[in-house]
Amino acid sequence: MTTAKTTAQTPQDNKEAIRSRALEMGFDAVGFTAPDLSPRVKQDFAAFLKQGLYGDMGWMAEADKVTRRGNPAMLLDGAQTMIVLGMNYGQEADPLAGLSDRESGTISIYARSRDYHLVMKKRLKAFARWLCETYSEDARVYVDTAPLLEKPLAAQTPVGWQGK
Repeated sequence: MTTAKTTAQTPQDNKEAIRSRALEMGFDAVGFTAPDLSPRVKQDFAAFLKQGLYGDMGWMAEADKVTRRGNPAMLLDGAQTMIVLGMNYGQEADPLAGLSDRESGTISIYARSRDYHLVMKKRLKAFARWLCETYSEDARVYVDTAPLLEKPLAAQTPVGWQGK
């Protein structure tokens, strides 16, 4: 790891270096997006909250968190890019195994192993340390732990998609 800021490179060079390092560290997908959400995403989220569709997750409707969810750049002052990382943490299991046995249930892959929050966060923290040391920038790491609409952000990259 280096501690000095890298020599002047193009944004594309930086993205490729970041992508390469993330893949080396065991992430399976890497995407980049601006820390913005479309007006449509914000409108859909407001409608979701207005209809009370968040169930017992009342914290979603807290005013300060609603504002931050709609404005990802607020999570880190001056943020220009969100790096979205994906990781298959269920590689040891076949997700379709057992489906033909109609007498028993099947447990989702993510629920069969260690908590994905812990698995991902450890690797994300190591990646963020490298990122900060290499580029002399700040980074924040989140795995479902911030007022952030991460699915729409991921959908702005090749990493994610969001169904209905």
